[in-house]
Amino acid sequence: MIESPLTGWLRRGVQRGVALGYGLAYDAVVSTFPPYQSLLDEVASYAARSVARRPGPGPARVLDVAAGIGTLAFKLAKAGYSVVAIDPVPRLIDVAKDKRRARGVSNVDFGCLDIGRDPIPWPETFDFAVSLHTLYWHPFPERVLEATRRSLRRGAHALVLNYARPTTVRSTFRLVRAREGVGRAIRALRWLVPTAMFECLRDYEPHFTGPSELQAMVTRAGFQVLEVRQSFLADVSVLAWARRDG
Repeated sequence: MIESPLTGWLRRGVQRGVALGYGLAYDAVVSTFPPYQSLLDEVASYAARSVARRPGPGPARVLDVAAGIGTLAFKLAKAGYSVVAIDPVPRLIDVAKDKRRARGVSNVDFGCLDIGRDPIPWPETFDFAVSLHTLYWHPFPERVLEATRRSLRRGAHALVLNYARPTTVRSTFRLVRAREGVGRAIRALRWLVPTAMFECLRDYEPHFTGPSELQAMVTRAGFQVLEVRQSFLADVSVLAWARRDG
């Protein structure tokens, strides 16, 4: 069935509203969720490894793809990097800018941009880029990776994380319980329940990837993959650490 312009406009409006509501609640959810804080620490560790031998003076330049309201971007800025954080939802960027002003953070800039659709204004600029759970929902995941590569200087690194499977409450709860016990499984519901509700409300074609699938995607985008492994809550995510050589 062909979608009318009005129907398409309404659908996109609903989806942006859903993304906004989840984005506004997300900071409160993950700020007290230890597995997510550990994931952010993991990203920061890869950033440090990536820029350890970069050329030139001054702070390393970092691109945060689909940054939402800036949870990861602020962490990287606190580590001393010069961060550019982008997201396609204007209201989320507005909230991130308000947070930046309230916190007095000067080394992070927020901009409204869809890296999978819009022209990239910073070719061969960044020393490190991170895409945290962007590919599974974006309609053009390959374009996201290709644009991310183009934004990096030659020899720079990227860290790409994607969901390996749906974040269903029952199955993930059981996996966490089997691996880490009932207590941690119950605490995981703080993140699982709102995330699962958000996913049910979204209208998109998911792109979940296991380790081999993610490695193949990142390689096709022109990266040399250095490491691939599973991560986060009961291995719900897979990460690829890669370098732009050409």
